[in-house]
Amino acid sequence: MKKLISSAIALTLIGGLLGCSSGKDGAAPAAAKKEPEAKKETVTLKFAVQHSAPIVKKYEEEWIPMFQKEHPNIKIEMTPDPDKIAYFQRMKTQFATKKNPDIIRMTIEEFPNFVQSGALLSIQDYVKKDSAEIKLDDFAPNLLKAFSAKDQLYILPTDWNSTVIHYNKKIFDEMKVPYPKDGWTWDDFLETAKKLTVDKNGDGKIDQYGFLVTDRLFSAAPFIYGAGGKFMTDDFSKALINSPEGKEALQYYVDLVQKHKVAMRLPGANPANMFDAFVSGQAAMVSLPRGSIVNILGKMEFDIAHNPKGPKGIGGVFGIGGYAIMSNTKHPDEAWTFMKWLASKEQQARMTEIGGSVPGRLSVANSDAILKYPEHAKIYYDETKYVTLLETPPAFSEIEATFNSELGLMFEGKKTVDNGLSYIEGKFNEILKKK
Repeated sequence: MKKLISSAIALTLIGGLLGCSSGKDGAAPAAAKKEPEAKKETVTLKFAVQHSAPIVKKYEEEWIPMFQKEHPNIKIEMTPDPDKIAYFQRMKTQFATKKNPDIIRMTIEEFPNFVQSGALLSIQDYVKKDSAEIKLDDFAPNLLKAFSAKDQLYILPTDWNSTVIHYNKKIFDEMKVPYPKDGWTWDDFLETAKKLTVDKNGDGKIDQYGFLVTDRLFSAAPFIYGAGGKFMTDDFSKALINSPEGKEALQYYVDLVQKHKVAMRLPGANPANMFDAFVSGQAAMVSLPRGSIVNILGKMEFDIAHNPKGPKGIGGVFGIGGYAIMSNTKHPDEAWTFMKWLASKEQQARMTEIGGSVPGRLSVANSDAILKYPEHAKIYYDETKYVTLLETPPAFSEIEATFNSELGLMFEGKKTVDNGLSYIEGKFNEILKKK
């Protein structure tokens, strides 16, 4: 299994991460000689996260108290925010006004923006000093490369995700619909969704949908990539979304709601009732990353399948997460101690066991903690053969908000796909040009 994961994940090699510091601004200062724990001054670290409620609860009730017991000189004050876009906007505003936390949750989509603005502290020297403890070779090389810039490493990747189809086994069994098979296509997906969409009481209203969609770029991305489309050029200079491939994908996706009426649409990018709708059986299938199953574990019997194959193959989207130290923290050594703990094998295992994302450490990714459920959990890894690392320019939050808003209008029938994509293209180019 380790060979499988290494070959699937390690797409590129990274060199020189542990070399001598370049001496550039933002590099971590050399850590002072350690004093006995009892003599250290007690400091408070402000910690901001964007996690689901079950994970936040674990942090509050178990994980932060556990860390503080191990490190009595460090107190953690956590501020959670369930809204991803609002969270990152708040972090940018707080950094600009010098009111930011010491350590924050970071994703690959926002990483370029924060690095470019000088908001993050390089951990290059810290990693070199603590190399025996960190064991950098336990992290997939391409994950490390993703969180590096100008030969400096900024984040130890704690998790990554790829979206796959999750389905309610009970509904499939009751409807006598075969489970999805490897190699299924967009046509197969549509036919399956049709069979699972029913008006149970004959009142003319659908009670159970085949699929669930939200106004979210990440949910639409697998279809766009499966059609051979892209959001923009690799150098972030020009929008490519308004292409024949992009139009084909978005038309198929919107038609699931507008034309075929087999998809339940919940307004917004992250509606609070999305998981309730899936668990309660209002929708039989939904596209989710592994990190979202923390919201459904123990509440239903489910399994997963590869994304359906589009005109150009299976499409998928790949995201990476971790925790970053802000460059203006007054407590870099203590923040590094906390970052090491967050990225440790033990903490990644704890996160994985409750249904968190795929762990960044290969030693945890190969463990039963992630492979024991659901039945086809191996697909979370296999999907890496097909995923695309989302194009994430520094202004990604604006890109994402624009797409989400227009997708909602398409779902509501207030805009055609052609009109929506034309607006998105113009807005994308405007955003990319000013950045």
